[in-house]
Amino acid sequence: MRHIIVLITLLLIPMLAGAETYSWVDEAGSYNFTDDYSKIPKKFRNKVNRHGDATPDPSPPPAPAVQKTSLPDKQPASVATTPQDDKQLYAGKSYSAWRTEKEKKEDELKVIDQQLVQIQNQLAQTKGISREQIESLKLQYRDTRNRYDHEYKSYTELVETIRKAGLTVEMPK
Repeated sequence: MRHIIVLITLLLIPMLAGAETYSWVDEAGSYNFTDDYSKIPKKFRNKVNRHGDATPDPSPPPAPAVQKTSLPDKQPASVATTPQDDKQLYAGKSYSAWRTEKEKKEDELKVIDQQLVQIQNQLAQTKGISREQIESLKLQYRDTRNRYDHEYKSYTELVETIRKAGLTVEMPK
């Protein structure tokens, strides 16, 4: 009986060693795993990570390699901050278009952050403010904070998209 179990185990090991799994992140930010490529939703197949290289990937061939370049922080207009050839496209957009979109999101976040600080300062100085006004400020802070969280999530998704397009991005601290 022992010999049969050992024999079955030895026959199964090569099959298990060749197992391949796939992982991806959905819209909700959840990590998903499967060992069957056909179970991956089509909209996530271009973002799937393959683990284990036993068999060829049934996915379409990868996109051609693109030149990696970094998006520098904002600098004075007199300093050239774009690559020499801004006609090169990264996932359908030029370097300047990605940079402009990223800067716009950063500016939106700064404005919302300033609003949060302003509301916090108002809440810190409660002397002479009615309870209704305090409750209104608390509600305003919560709504503004939710808006900031939503915009930050959108910003991080944009940064990830820029990285997948082949550009290097540094997020501000």
